[in-house]
Amino acid sequence: MDNRGRRSHADLRPRRAPWVGALCSCWIVLLALVAGGCAFAMPTMATATFRSNVHRTGVYAADPPHQLSQTQWAFKMELRQNIDLGGMSSPAVAGDTVFVGSGERSLYAVDRETGRRKWQFPTRMPVWSSPAVAGGLVYFGSGDHYLYAVDSRTGRVRWKFHTAAIFSSPAAADGLIYVGSGDHSLYALDGATGQIRWKYQTKGAVSSSPALADGMVYIGSDDYHLYAIDRQTGKERWKFPTAAAIFSTPAVTEETVYVGSWDGHLYAVDRQTGQERWRFKTKGPVWSSPAVAGELVYVGSQDGSLYAVARETGDERWQFRTRGAILSSPVIAGATVYVGSGDAHLYAVHSASGEEQGRFRTQGPVWSSAAIADGVVYFGSEDGHLYAVR
Repeated sequence: MDNRGRRSHADLRPRRAPWVGALCSCWIVLLALVAGGCAFAMPTMATATFRSNVHRTGVYAADPPHQLSQTQWAFKMELRQNIDLGGMSSPAVAGDTVFVGSGERSLYAVDRETGRRKWQFPTRMPVWSSPAVAGGLVYFGSGDHYLYAVDSRTGRVRWKFHTAAIFSSPAAADGLIYVGSGDHSLYALDGATGQIRWKYQTKGAVSSSPALADGMVYIGSDDYHLYAIDRQTGKERWKFPTAAAIFSTPAVTEETVYVGSWDGHLYAVDRQTGQERWRFKTKGPVWSSPAVAGELVYVGSQDGSLYAVARETGDERWQFRTRGAILSSPVIAGATVYVGSGDAHLYAVHSASGEEQGRFRTQGPVWSSAAIADGVVYFGSEDGHLYAVR
């Protein structure tokens, strides 16, 4: 979500971007399949999470708005002590509430219909980790070294877990919370108490977010590797090397794990063996997390393009160019792909042809990834607003 020359972890982040994962995404997970035609075991999971589901495929079961021409509301973040360190998490939509973290050191709960604040939970550092909602609790990390669990209705803290700076977006499933940390670790915590179930140590900060499938956790690290870890024991199954740090969150299908790397490639890795199936080269670092639907994989690059490549071969199908770096992770609803760009726009692109269907202009880069529910797209901008657009 690197350590390359050995500059500090913070130095490698864009000045005003959470990654969103890259940074670090609606989150209505009502389906038992969401990888664009994939049907494999789905754990009992969160009601809302980064990339829509714990497989992190970025697919939403929602009516897609195409034109992005109507603003339902725009919620302005309130500065605390006139301090805003920049960046915004990706939103999560659960019930009648949109949850989002911000660089001004807060998690917000916003009314989905009116765009009015329900509550605000302050932290001591930016909240770039995108929230997961499960069992009446909202789980999210902060740069203040804590993972928080707060009541989704009141914003009151239930528990907090101390580690290091957290940019990773937690995954909630089967009563456990999985999250990466700046202390080089992947944690599995009890969702009710915050107690550690297990901890797996990598050799770099873990800013990527965990993807879950069939008893395994898949996650990238700043140590240049993609890991497959047993969900119950925390034991390593395999690790796959790339040539640079992995901020991108993996997307998991029946047979393949897809992930981007700072080395400029999108990788397809065999889910069982950890062997490379193919790699696709872009012209810039890949911070964006891939989305998978049908026969295509979609990913953004800091070269300013959104790419669609064939799932089985890695061959390019189309390329959609913007005028800014793409750190935002694409999401899919129906036949439309939505992605933000550093040129201050959110774009709607036809999934098969790559033709633009609509765009929405903000007053700052759009690093946040979108969440979609009931014909509305929710996303954040570096202009300090959370938008709801049709």
